[in-house]
Amino acid sequence: MKTKKSLLIVAVLLLAAITVQVFALAAVQAVSCVPSLSFTGTTANVGVSASGNPTDSLSVYVTLKRGNVLIDGWSDTGTGTIDFSATAAVVKGQTYTVTATLTVNGVRQNPVSVSGTC
Repeated sequence: MKTKKSLLIVAVLLLAAITVQVFALAAVQAVSCVPSLSFTGTTANVGVSASGNPTDSLSVYVTLKRGNVLIDGWSDTGTGTIDFSATAAVVKGQTYTVTATLTVNGVRQNPVSVSGTC
């Protein structure tokens, strides 16, 4: 009888531990930051889609460069998600790079870039 009771207690403790781990994993969502760049004539269409947990404080700084020359820079903020878009005048035949630097709850993430030629 004592052995069955001990086994039951161990089983309940294991079940509780597994349940806590599952809930902890469900609360953590991967942070995502995806820049985009397209062209319409001599206009660059710049975009960034960023997300974290629903209550995360997000801010993003976005730059458009031609080589090392800064064409324009923007910033945006949001809670949980940011869907940013902007345009800038560019020159046909040149290559441009959009870089997005996301900050989540005050913690700066690694910059993410995408390039394209107009």
